[in-house]
Amino acid sequence: QHQAAAAAAAAAASRNSGGGLGGKSKVTAKEADALVAQLKDSDPTRRRAAVEHVAWCAWSMALTRHGCRVVQVAFDVADAQHRLVLAEALKGHVMEAIRSPHA
Repeated sequence: QHQAAAAAAAAAASRNSGGGLGGKSKVTAKEADALVAQLKDSDPTRRRAAVEHVAWCAWSMALTRHGCRVVQVAFDVADAQHRLVLAEALKGHVMEAIRSPHA
């Protein structure tokens, strides 16, 4: 199961490599489920890596139907330091978030 989740997350990551640059990161429902599974993993190393990946493209993911759920879960499972990183990724986007049905 971890391999399937990792493969789906890797597919999302490869498509979303420009996510931190302002474009929308298209995350499918299956990829979102895989990322959520990684975020909820009992292994703290895998969980931290998943949070760091989401933080890297948090804003662009927050704009999408499935990605916004992933960002919410990342906030739920992240430690205080990583919550700050996630929040920093969303900083400056209030007006865009108001117009988005997902953010």
